[in-house]
Amino acid sequence: MKNKWALITIAIVGLGTFYTYADTKEEKRTGDVDSLFGSVVVSKGDDVKDVSTLNGSVKMLDDSHASDVSTVNGSIKIGNNVSVDSVEVVNGSVKSGRLLKVKDDIETVNGSISLDSQSTINGNIETVNGRIAVADKSMVEGNVETVNGDIDLSGVKVGKNLVTVNGDIEILKGTVINGDIMIGDKDDFDEDDDETTLTIDAESEVKGTIHLYRKVELRIAKNAKTGEIKKHY
Repeated sequence: MKNKWALITIAIVGLGTFYTYADTKEEKRTGDVDSLFGSVVVSKGDDVKDVSTLNGSVKMLDDSHASDVSTVNGSIKIGNNVSVDSVEVVNGSVKSGRLLKVKDDIETVNGSISLDSQSTINGNIETVNGRIAVADKSMVEGNVETVNGDIDLSGVKVGKNLVTVNGDIEILKGTVINGDIMIGDKDDFDEDDDETTLTIDAESEVKGTIHLYRKVELRIAKNAKTGEIKKHY
């Protein structure tokens, strides 16, 4: 009987919040965590499988782990030193603390993605409508892509390409893009005619080619390292 009640789970079914927590260090919450019309909280140190909710938010506290994390019509907030397999949101944002580790991709539709320092993303960061911001000493092994939204990278290493259609780009504080930068033709998306700005400071580097499919204001520092700039318009 000593550890029989070591794991305590509280679930408010329907409208409400689903919590997981353990009252001893020996036993932690495991298995899938999901909710319909409610939010989900994965407590500090918990190691769970898939986490999902509909019409509610997901909150993962420090030092927790999950497999696939997803929500529809809700945001995902992640603490420090959290690891997950993937993150997917429809109509909501993703915000993380330091030392996030993601095995695959982070994806949103209609929501921003903001990652604090020392994050490692082994796949892509993608959004359709929303800003992407990644802070110091972070690594994205794949692509960073958005259709409608700014991209702000500060001290980040990107393994592949940076792709956007509408939105300004800032590459700062020693950011390195190992692939290409591609800025598409937004006429296909019936957006306004505001000119996109590409900023690259003197500490940063683009190893591939910068492909411009429309007019872009270039603010590239004199000492910045970049590949060829190709204009396709």
